[in-house]
Amino acid sequence: MELDFNQRWEPIPIGWFNKWKKYVDFDSVEEVDNRPKEDMENLHPGKIDSTCLKGDFGDELRRDISCDVDFVLLPVDTVNKLFTHYKSPSKVRFPRVTKNCGTEFQPKYYVKLYPTRVEISLYDTETKEITFSGKYYYNINDSSSVKKYRDFLDREQENGVYVFVNYLEKFRIWSRVKVSNDVQADSLNEDGLRYVTMDDVCTINGWKLLLNDEMNVEHLMTEKNCVELMIEKMQVSHYHCDPQWEDWPRYSDLCVWQDQLRANDVIDVRRRLKNKKWQWLEAVVKSTDAEGPMYTTGPSMLVKMS
Repeated sequence: MELDFNQRWEPIPIGWFNKWKKYVDFDSVEEVDNRPKEDMENLHPGKIDSTCLKGDFGDELRRDISCDVDFVLLPVDTVNKLFTHYKSPSKVRFPRVTKNCGTEFQPKYYVKLYPTRVEISLYDTETKEITFSGKYYYNINDSSSVKKYRDFLDREQENGVYVFVNYLEKFRIWSRVKVSNDVQADSLNEDGLRYVTMDDVCTINGWKLLLNDEMNVEHLMTEKNCVELMIEKMQVSHYHCDPQWEDWPRYSDLCVWQDQLRANDVIDVRRRLKNKKWQWLEAVVKSTDAEGPMYTTGPSMLVKMS
């Protein structure tokens, strides 16, 4: 199908659509339908109903279905006629509008079947478990910052006015990603060295720490436009306190990557200069059996400065 700007399309169940095609002899090249009336009655598709496509949130589609397998896309005007003629017992419908994912001069249109949804989970510092908070945002602007979606923890709504709840809590945001927690072995350079990246270091069991919570939602979207955020919080002594990396509840979990290091891995290290400033350097791990711990957790190591 050829798409254009601001077109309206709608999915309907493919099972019903295939029955309708047989009923109207859609694929026939004959101008006159000579089929017996009794056969026509047996082929009647029944009332059209899209309820089987409905997901968990608003007018969202189910996330386990696919186009041309579970549903077909038709112009909304066509679907309107089908719903009028084959009266549906349900008013559940899913009209969608084409979007441009290209540029103004080289547009690339697609049907956005899944309006962007942000789900909020919480990290329990006592049980160390991550649970869905029951809070989600639906059909949001893809260019919005992820930082705004932690506000429901910062504030409560009282008589339509937001007030701060606790000045002595700090928050940071994690996003769900589809990567392994293991340090990847496929990031080798021409010399056969393995580079340990920030993605490796900041990812725990499919959750990645967002070092920049000002990034847009569109940069974090996973399958079918769903963004899963997890919020980690901690108590501080005063409002202007700036927690250190090791102060956060998940700090020990973030050190797991050190257990996966091996000789000749390339990592970034920092050293403190005489002026008390820090300098970042690239280093190669020479051994993970060095005497004396280099970190509070994880293996000891000797590094060769590049």
